Amino acid sequence: MLKSMKIATLGALLIATPLVANAAPGSRNFDREEIRIGNTFTPGIDKRINRQRKRIRRGRRSGDLTFGEFQRLRFGLARIRAARQFAKFDGHVSGNERRRLHRMLNKHSRKINRLRNNGRVAGGGLGFKVSF
Repeated sequence: MLKSMKIATLGALLIATPLVANAAPGSRNFDREEIRIGNTFTPGIDKRINRQRKRIRRGRRSGDLTFGEFQRLRFGLARIRAARQFAKFDGHVSGNERRRLHRMLNKHSRKINRLRNNGRVAGGGLGFKVSF
């Protein structure tokens, strides 16, 4: 009887230890709902999407992007956001899904860079940038 009590106590401690470690100060704060439904936490992907959105807006404001380029880039980012939501749908974002999203973001980042530096100027003009 005493031996089974010790084993049960040890088992309870082994199960509770990771839960206490997650609640430790300085650890990431997860919502209870997020713990319940699985690992759908994608902070790195979310940050990259926001940075690319800002780059697109800056490119439009500065005249580096024409209206059509601006619309195509916004639509591409919307597709990536939809893919992120689809990956979260089953309650777990797997490693393969994360790699796919990062690959999509890499490709989109190169496209932003290429379109912002292609020499076209928004608003007409000479059709190319003149720098002095």
